[in-house]
Amino acid sequence: MVGNCIQYSIWLLIIYFHLSNVYWYVAAVLASLTGGNSVSGFILNLLIVESTVEDKRSSRFVRLGALSTIASAVACVSIGYWIEYRGYRDLYWMALFLQLLCIGIIILFMKQQSSTVNSTTTTAASNQRLSDIITVFHSDTRTRKKSLSLYLTLFAYVFHVIAGLSFSVPSLWYQLNYPFCWTSKQIGYYNTTQSIIWSILSVAGMELFTILRWQDSSICCISHVCFIVNVLWTSYAKYDWHLYLGLFIGPLTTYQATIVYTLISKILEPHEINNAYTFVAGTSTILTAIGNSFFNYLYSITVTYSRVFTLYLAALIAIIPLLLNVCLFVVTKDMSDELNDKVIKRTSLLLPDNPLQVPDVAVFAKTVSVSRRNQY
Repeated sequence: MVGNCIQYSIWLLIIYFHLSNVYWYVAAVLASLTGGNSVSGFILNLLIVESTVEDKRSSRFVRLGALSTIASAVACVSIGYWIEYRGYRDLYWMALFLQLLCIGIIILFMKQQSSTVNSTTTTAASNQRLSDIITVFHSDTRTRKKSLSLYLTLFAYVFHVIAGLSFSVPSLWYQLNYPFCWTSKQIGYYNTTQSIIWSILSVAGMELFTILRWQDSSICCISHVCFIVNVLWTSYAKYDWHLYLGLFIGPLTTYQATIVYTLISKILEPHEINNAYTFVAGTSTILTAIGNSFFNYLYSITVTYSRVFTLYLAALIAIIPLLLNVCLFVVTKDMSDELNDKVIKRTSLLLPDNPLQVPDVAVFAKTVSVSRRNQY
């Protein structure tokens, strides 16, 4: 949250003092270095695992994502109207105020932990914790099938994130350019409709899969197939209704990102989940920070030759996690007995010193505003 405040402050300085465009990149780098939404999402995931039994974790993650998406829907439609009639400066001030408000609430209501350890002990503990995070997926006491399942899950998630970035990062430019040439209000309508449909169908789809008693790896396979279909459908879209029709496929494409935490928690012991989630959150943060810049740059150098190149690339990359989940299904279909042999002891998963992934509406406002400035 502090990183977001720094980013919004730099944006306002750029606007009021007409600074060079390079400061947009400086703001993005600083926000990425502080972790951004991945850190808060990581803590929230730990809270869900701590308070939910295994059988209900997948649906709980999806419901939380749906709730976040509904909030995003309200923000998107409001932003669309606001930019159309009032501009974008007030939005940045509002975003900065809300972020500071969140920080204040956390400071006031978060329980403080007393600590009497010296700096040497703290450094040694931090180094040990870092070592545990890096080596959490490697254990001599874990069976070969469990280790293989963990690696398949992790790599499937990594390629899912990369494919998602290849598809989502240039999507705003895709809507602003030919043949759609949407205004900020039209983009706001679309994002709001998207959020509403996703929040309903993602939960409905997960409930259906739960009733059918599908394995998590099977759900991920269906999710990647839907992702490929959705990307190809979007790449051939020529009219507005084509994009809106694709929204009914989209909600089924993101289960890998939520189910990864359930898959990990089923295999690891309770005392290992904290480190594993930290590793996943860090991986997601690094991939997002690099992917946002890379795929924006890739779109800028390929749009002259093909405006859908990054979409085709996303479809190709999505084949990798699909195949990995097929392998995961084969490996885990006979592992039910092993998973039931986990240690039942409950331990606290939250770090004593530490206090979701929805579209960042502030980035949407920034990108549209930059586009409007370029038009003039």
